[in-house]
Amino acid sequence: VPRFSLPTTIEAIRGGELTLFIAVPALLARLVAHVDQAGIVMTPNRLRYAYTGTAPLDLSLRRDVERVLGVVLQNGYGLTETSPTISRSNYCKGSDEINIGPPIPGVEVRIVDQNGDAVP
Repeated sequence: VPRFSLPTTIEAIRGGELTLFIAVPALLARLVAHVDQAGIVMTPNRLRYAYTGTAPLDLSLRRDVERVLGVVLQNGYGLTETSPTISRSNYCKGSDEINIGPPIPGVEVRIVDQNGDAVP
């Protein structure tokens, strides 16, 4: 779509057009608040996967998104320069995890100090 629209997104999920939904935490919070306030039921739907990144993920938001969408919300980290994903989670339903997960296959990660020296 050329521009984000909350009503269009909600209808695409409810109507079964989407099987994958990727959104930043702020957008997910907006979705949850709108759906809860309006009493909109988002399930059943055809979503198989929901994914977020770009900002820290709060556990309460993760739980709210999973309640509303009916799928586990996965988290990840990446940069445009890495095309774009570095790591992603593989949470199980009901877990309390909010980490960004391990590096994806084929990606090597090295943590360095301000001098560029590797640190444990």
